[in-house]
Amino acid sequence: MTLKKVRTICLKLWLLSMILSLSGLIQAETINLQQARDLALKNNKSFKSAEEMKKSAELKSKASFTQFLPSFNMAGTYMQKGDVYKLKTDLYKLPIYSVNPTTGAVTPVTGQFVPFKLDMDIDDEDSFIFSVNMTQPIFTGGKVLTQYKLNKNLEMLEDKKMQLSEEEIIVKTDEAYWRVVALQEKVKLASQYKSNVEKHMTDLENYKSVGIITENDILKVKVKLNEAELNLLKAKNGLELSNMALNQIIGLDLNQRVELSDTLEGKQSELTDKTTVDQALEKRPELQMLKTAVDIAGNNKSIQISRYLPNIVLNASYNFMNPNPYNSLKDETGKDWTIALLAQMELFHWNERGFMLSSAKSMEKSAQLKYDETRELLSLEMQQSDFIIQESRQKVILNKTGLDQALENLNYCNDKFQQGMLKSADVLDAQTLWQKAKSDYIDALSELKVNEIKYAKAYGQLIQK
Repeated sequence: MTLKKVRTICLKLWLLSMILSLSGLIQAETINLQQARDLALKNNKSFKSAEEMKKSAELKSKASFTQFLPSFNMAGTYMQKGDVYKLKTDLYKLPIYSVNPTTGAVTPVTGQFVPFKLDMDIDDEDSFIFSVNMTQPIFTGGKVLTQYKLNKNLEMLEDKKMQLSEEEIIVKTDEAYWRVVALQEKVKLASQYKSNVEKHMTDLENYKSVGIITENDILKVKVKLNEAELNLLKAKNGLELSNMALNQIIGLDLNQRVELSDTLEGKQSELTDKTTVDQALEKRPELQMLKTAVDIAGNNKSIQISRYLPNIVLNASYNFMNPNPYNSLKDETGKDWTIALLAQMELFHWNERGFMLSSAKSMEKSAQLKYDETRELLSLEMQQSDFIIQESRQKVILNKTGLDQALENLNYCNDKFQQGMLKSADVLDAQTLWQKAKSDYIDALSELKVNEIKYAKAYGQLIQK
């Protein structure tokens, strides 16, 4: 095989790989609504932060559980001396006493003494003491258990924060997604309207060439054509900006082109029938977070109450030391072990515990009031969402009827104009009415899509857990 053939084969393979890569990129640019949501959640920094906070809370909860278990630690001290310890005494004249058996009197014996002399050096230059300790809480007034419950509640709180963040991102993504879809339809509509006006212009120019109409009729259509071109430009610019806004939300490059596969007239969102307001409220992460906040405040109150109770712990230790105090401080390692039951209780500190307990009770009441208020507001939001979704659906129906009527009127005016029974201005008016009806119908469909997702959020149906 010649070098030229090898180069040709390599070039063909390179071109093939480039074509496959480009086709893969083109395919990747088409996304649906769920893919847009997934990309937004994957690339959103606030959602990632919420995930990390949840992980942190889970680890704190696990760390809190270890307080039920015994703890082990080791301590040691090493010391060098520059001189020796000396113990000396000259008590060699301790008197000897005698007892009179008759009187019981004790008197010293003259001239007799007990020889006593102490002369001892501790000359170890190095000394150490090491100990291994074990501590097991026996009773802490409920502090350990309450602290564990508090951390579990904090873990639940972060979980609900992440759910709320996820819901907000989904709603924001859906709004941007359907805005782009609606503007794509608006661009098509503006382009179609411009084509209709251009076709009407062609018809008028033909009529003018045979003297049926005047130049004034042509000028009126040119004004409408200029308006159509301007509206088309506005629609394209709006679509471009909306595409950039959607890309920013889902984490793509602002100028990357994406194709959206969903349509406004596609299948409506499946909203499950609500049962009761109370059951729906229990699914709202906002209310669950506040309920958890009430529980956390209760945990804090229990911790303050536990300060009035004693703390009892079991302590066991094993010690190594040199010099050995159990054998006349000789230069050798001594060993010992101890087991102790320790109790401690605060008696008086100027009512500091009472102030802290009262503060905890006030915090619990405040959290409960906030929970009750939010519950009422969310109930109002749900009722409002009911009305909005009903109005949106009715608006779609009415606008669809108006669009059908406008289209029928446009076809009628075109036919009558071709028959010479209507003026050009009537056709232009019919085209304008049709364009407005079509634009209103697009807006109604887009509004319904957004309101459906807000309805699902209001009733706790957006994320099923």
